[in-house]
Amino acid sequence: SLASSDAFVFCLAVRSRPADALKADYAVWSRELVDAALAGGGSFNPAYHMHATAEQFARAFPRRQELLLAKQAYDPGNRFGNGLWSRYLDDTGRAESVAQSEVSEFRAALARTPSRDAVFRLLADCGPRGRAPRLMGLLERMSQRAGADELIYRNMRSTLLKWRSSAIAGLIMRTGDWHKPLHRRLAHYTRGQLQAIRSAGSGRKSIEGIVEVASRGRQLRALRRHLKVGGTIRQIDNFGCQLAGNGAAWLESRVPARTSVSDILQWDEHVLDGVVDGADLITLYGGLSGLPAAQLPQCLSQLARAVRPGGLLLLLEHDADSAHAGLDASIAVTLGFLCAGETWEASLAHPRAFRAADEWCALMAEHGLPEAGSRERIARTPYGDTLLSFRKPAASE
Repeated sequence: SLASSDAFVFCLAVRSRPADALKADYAVWSRELVDAALAGGGSFNPAYHMHATAEQFARAFPRRQELLLAKQAYDPGNRFGNGLWSRYLDDTGRAESVAQSEVSEFRAALARTPSRDAVFRLLADCGPRGRAPRLMGLLERMSQRAGADELIYRNMRSTLLKWRSSAIAGLIMRTGDWHKPLHRRLAHYTRGQLQAIRSAGSGRKSIEGIVEVASRGRQLRALRRHLKVGGTIRQIDNFGCQLAGNGAAWLESRVPARTSVSDILQWDEHVLDGVVDGADLITLYGGLSGLPAAQLPQCLSQLARAVRPGGLLLLLEHDADSAHAGLDASIAVTLGFLCAGETWEASLAHPRAFRAADEWCALMAEHGLPEAGSRERIARTPYGDTLLSFRKPAASE
């Protein structure tokens, strides 16, 4: 049964284009709609288009195992079947292959449906306007033909550069707008974490001192709509790196595209001079995973000293808690450089020091910033990051 009780049904009619490559977009958001239905305690009808994953089918239909047992009893020779059965009810050969992971990061990402969807969303959010289906089809074809990631990257970049110099470049080449709802979401999280640490009944609605790293003042503007911000205000927009003057500035330092391969990401040891114990809040939404390992301890030590006792440091980072999550984070950085028009060498030189959220929390605790509050997964961004909150203990604690 599609539903265990009476239910309302929502039907969505979509007019698709004939090219198979252009159907990737609604396949991705079809799976997102299924996730939304499952989150609301609902189900979905798998009879129309089989875009949902086998895992989603198993969650929607908990009696799946009973059906399998009945099939084995009445059809032991497995003589009858169809596409629906093969995709959702046949346990043989369901595992998605990642055998190419050592050879090609692109192929490994395209072999898994969740990673494949993440690739499409990133191309849609960071690539040329309306060209995500074509880019996805191009990436799939090149991944089948070429064995090495470098060749795939160079061919994709060549196509993007042709589009950038074409007559319709003004229509399709534009900066990404995914960071606008992201910063609203981050501001909401910040307000929630600040309210959680306020003493009961104080009702304080102000921040004395804020350090904003790698988000170009967006957090400060968003917070000022709801909170009074005073004291020392420091913005570190470039996170110690140089951004390319054209084509990559919209990446908001999230993917630090450098002007040349020789540029090295550096944490400026003097950037926080005079802010010792002077900030109620530090927002670090730029990505510590892109900092060289040798610079990380110094960066965290200075940030920890800048937080006032009882203050907060909020971090947005990849949660590479599995090999698949690490692959998704790495391919997101690679595609970010690709969409920005950067060279393969620049992408390859960018550090990818990804860690699990638990590892980031342990590292912060070593610098006197234990985890405080709940974690929050930001699902609708190209990078799929996790928000973490850390609080510096007050002097009386």
